[in-house]
Amino acid sequence: MKRILILCIAVTVLSATTANAQKPDGKQRVSPEMRAENQARNMAAKILLSDEKTAQFVPIYKEYSLKMLEAYAKFRPEREMVRNGEKTPKTDSEIDADIRKEFQLSQEILNIRTGYYEKFLKILSPRQIREMYKEEKCNFMHRGGKPTPRMETHGRDSKGREHAPGEGRRAPRGGEAPQAN
Repeated sequence: MKRILILCIAVTVLSATTANAQKPDGKQRVSPEMRAENQARNMAAKILLSDEKTAQFVPIYKEYSLKMLEAYAKFRPEREMVRNGEKTPKTDSEIDADIRKEFQLSQEILNIRTGYYEKFLKILSPRQIREMYKEEKCNFMHRGGKPTPRMETHGRDSKGREHAPGEGRRAPRGGEAPQAN
């Protein structure tokens, strides 16, 4: 019963905030703080926290989420230049710089996650933390993130389109089915 109540409250809060945060063209405009708050409440509902645990979890997860967002924004790689309607390919040194930025981003994310792990452990069980991380990966995929080979796709292909189990890959030309790794 408590879980249903929490879920109803989360849906009400989300619908109220999205109704107030719309641009004139009809698209939603939500501040990063509000988005982090919404993500924290949604995550609490998904991992089935009690009201008491949710009250403890939301501020910590909100802070964690904002730090993650800040890290991603800080290390965003430069896009290829478009000149005269055509993309100008990056030089090797620009590609090298992008790869090094990705390494820095990975390290920054690792530092944030390990720092907040102890804080989350005071509220959540390790199983709940694992579920939270799995939900984050799933949410990342739905926002247009690129999957890594180890990342679960949850019934979706790399473009985010749903497919039935076993239909994720097409046979290559020549009629042979792809080999499982």
